[in-house]
Amino acid sequence: MEQPLPRNRTSDELAIGDNAALARIVGRDDIDLLAAVSLTVMASRGQISGALVDGIPTFCR
Repeated sequence: MEQPLPRNRTSDELAIGDNAALARIVGRDDIDLLAAVSLTVMASRGQISGALVDGIPTFCR
């Protein structure tokens, strides 16, 4: 018996009882962005010196 081919669906098309999965490999860019955002939040709260975030891209601030 052949297995049916997987079919892509949007979240709006999912119904109760359906299964869905999403997988992603975390890369270096993801880790760098998390570190930049974390430092920015800590600096905005006064938890660390603002001098530490000088090298962070402005889109993260």
